[in-house]
Amino acid sequence: MGMLVAFDPSSAIWGYGFGRGDAEREARGKAKALAIESVSLKDGKVVVRVRNVGSECDFDYFGVYLYECYTKPKEKSLLFGLIKISKSEEVLAGCATNDWIPVNDFREIELKPKSELLPGRMYKVTVDWGDASVAYNFAVDDEGNLIPK
Repeated sequence: MGMLVAFDPSSAIWGYGFGRGDAEREARGKAKALAIESVSLKDGKVVVRVRNVGSECDFDYFGVYLYECYTKPKEKSLLFGLIKISKSEEVLAGCATNDWIPVNDFREIELKPKSELLPGRMYKVTVDWGDASVAYNFAVDDEGNLIPK
């Protein structure tokens, strides 16, 4: 003969919510995050202001990179066409550091591109800290002003 077990669904929901709340608090307590606060052009350089918005005060490293994004991927053939290489972006400048940034503090990183930023082209700044990354897309107008995209 089968055994009848009384099941109270509210207790299962309460237990799920309690465990979930603990996990969310634990994740918030260990959150590390950098944000791109601003990007500007100054004397032919791209100035990126990076802020630590996480709750931990240091990072093992972080890198700031400037890319030119292609509207159509560029292809190159090697070994008489046997190997084809396709790229959708190219690194124009980069900086990696193990600099310490306290919570709510910032660093300004200057990137000197290997070529001039031209109007009508799409660019991207990426801040990468190992666990994750953030990006900021922009273009440059004819007067040399930055236009967020």
